[in-house]
Amino acid sequence: MFENHFCEKIRPVNFITFVTPHLGSRRSPRYAYNHVVGFVIRNVFQKTGTQLWLEDEENLIHRMSQPDSNEFKALQMFENRILFNNVKNDMSVPYSTSAILPRNPYSNVTFDDSVVIVPGIDHAKFQADFPPEELFKNDPKKKILVEMMLNLQTLKWIRIDVNMSAWIVHEAIVAKRSTSVESALSEALLSYFPGGSKQ
Repeated sequence: MFENHFCEKIRPVNFITFVTPHLGSRRSPRYAYNHVVGFVIRNVFQKTGTQLWLEDEENLIHRMSQPDSNEFKALQMFENRILFNNVKNDMSVPYSTSAILPRNPYSNVTFDDSVVIVPGIDHAKFQADFPPEELFKNDPKKKILVEMMLNLQTLKWIRIDVNMSAWIVHEAIVAKRSTSVESALSEALLSYFPGGSKQ
């Protein structure tokens, strides 16, 4: 679409993603469970799995995050870029890759099940607590991960962090939202636009 100059014919306003692996789906290699997840992703999803694990020959996700790529240039054209992120129990897309952050600030936080939209935190301050050498330090793909994250962070993002009580929450937020959850997500989204519930 960018190559066909589609964005020159329309006004790109809102770019919204729901628990999307912007940095791939890699997890810290320190834990045995994460090695199992990696094996499943690479072998069950095959080509897509190797792309998500940043082990494909084309380096697709890494290439898309480069400022000179068409994908990045298209992102720059949007007025709003909004990320919905699961704070826990997302086996497919960890919080950090969805929110484009080095770690999950909610790892040791317990929420009441009635809380759907997590009160906002200062994401920039949270990241500032980690010096660059600490980012993804146990991952052999550290250099690529840091580069992708910092490139994407040059853009302004609105992060909406979501708490769901299900054990497999990726499917819950993407395709099987209950009425109450859908209402909370919609209200949170509308709150960032003129005429929404909050300015």
